[in-house]
Amino acid sequence: MIQEHRYCLAENDLAIIKQHNGDKPLSENARKSLIILSEVFGGLHHIDSDQLEIFDYQSTIYNDYLFEGSMATFDGMVLTLLVIIAHDMAVRFEIQPARLDPDDEHDRKLLEKQLSDLNSDNDYNLTMEDFIENQRPYIRLLFHQRQRDGRFWQRHPTLEETIGAFRKNNKRYA
Repeated sequence: MIQEHRYCLAENDLAIIKQHNGDKPLSENARKSLIILSEVFGGLHHIDSDQLEIFDYQSTIYNDYLFEGSMATFDGMVLTLLVIIAHDMAVRFEIQPARLDPDDEHDRKLLEKQLSDLNSDNDYNLTMEDFIENQRPYIRLLFHQRQRDGRFWQRHPTLEETIGAFRKNNKRYA
């Protein structure tokens, strides 16, 4: 099994986090979520800075990131990397379809920034209502910190345990 210390935040990642979070400490859940995002996407500088601005750096329940695009198991390997690293770090990783909700404060900030950028880059004069009707779809990536032992909803097996159970025809859980 790969030891957890294999994954870490680079100095550049830490500087980006400090830019958005100041000197406040990160929750363990946020730290693990950011490590996974950094590892998968090649550093936090490849992550949408608008989302890093509103990321919950103190969340102890879950963190999320809106991903625009597709995922694959081989070419690009985003999906494979997310699964492997989540198992290695005992983080429950969930994928949900998502559209930004203008009534949600978090989502509205992203919508306003996207609309502003679109209007200024293209000399458009779109309203928020027009923009919302035609907004692009996202995939919401949710990260929930777990432990190795405990009840089903508390724990997260290693990849080796999951593969072993799968090979023994137990496809639901290790």
